[in-house]
Amino acid sequence: MSGSLHPIVQALGTCPGFHQLCQALPDRGERRVLSGAIGSAATASVAALHHHFPTRLLVVVAPSPQRAIEIEVDLELLLGEGTSFLFPQREARPYESSEPHLEIGALRVEAVEALLGGRTRLLVTTLRALQERAPIPAELADLRMSLRVGDEVGFQNLIEDLTERGFERVPIVEEVGQFAVRGGLLDIFSFGTPEPIRVEFWGDEIESIRRLDPVRGKALEQLERHPVYPNSHHVTPRATLLRAVASIKSELDRHIPELESAGKLLEAQRLRQRTSFDIEMLEQVGYCHGIENYSRHLTGRSPGEAPPTLMDYLPADTL
Repeated sequence: MSGSLHPIVQALGTCPGFHQLCQALPDRGERRVLSGAIGSAATASVAALHHHFPTRLLVVVAPSPQRAIEIEVDLELLLGEGTSFLFPQREARPYESSEPHLEIGALRVEAVEALLGGRTRLLVTTLRALQERAPIPAELADLRMSLRVGDEVGFQNLIEDLTERGFERVPIVEEVGQFAVRGGLLDIFSFGTPEPIRVEFWGDEIESIRRLDPVRGKALEQLERHPVYPNSHHVTPRATLLRAVASIKSELDRHIPELESAGKLLEAQRLRQRTSFDIEMLEQVGYCHGIENYSRHLTGRSPGEAPPTLMDYLPADTL
């Protein structure tokens, strides 16, 4: 083992029980129990497994959202920052009319992007998050931007790209998922950093990228590059979104007459109003409350086919 390995993880690697587990990892549908691994020892055991099998994906299923956060923090302490990623559950059920929590959406995007991009083999989540409908587009990697000093991206083009990725345009940036235009400056608050960034243009070329103090409005240290992720893994490329909207309209046109012929006029009216509002939101901003309910249309699945979840994107040998 490497001398830089955390002493706790290094000590676990010498335990006979851990060696037995490594020699007989469970296949699909099987389970193994590591006796005595309770509390932080369980997290340390996961860290040791990751060290022994760095190319195999490990998914830690925590009993609660708070415990998932604690486990992810412990794993970063044992293995280093950026080794593990948290895939949190949504705070609202799909039928609850609450505003989407941008920080949670951003964390889910970061975890999925890291998984699909091969940057991590260690996820921490909850059972509910694993089972939630999650239409993750195959184009997710294309929706991730990397801003670099010297790149010619086009000032107006970048504004349009941010809008497509679910960012909200505001006068002053205060929260994650917002951007503001100030002359030739573009302030962007993505996740992954505790403060926004300020992008300065010279024509269509990025002249500088700096961290921004949102309280004083003062630019801080300069950066050479900065990644920008979409604010939700439900953010979908325009062409795919338009196909989904056409599919939703077609299904609505078939279903409304069925309700009306059955004498369910009130249900038909409510369905038309709600769906029409959702369609308008999808066309204008690319998102609507309860977008998971349209996962079949967004992913092109057939009627009756099970909606996609995070489980659909995990390799067959996932532990």
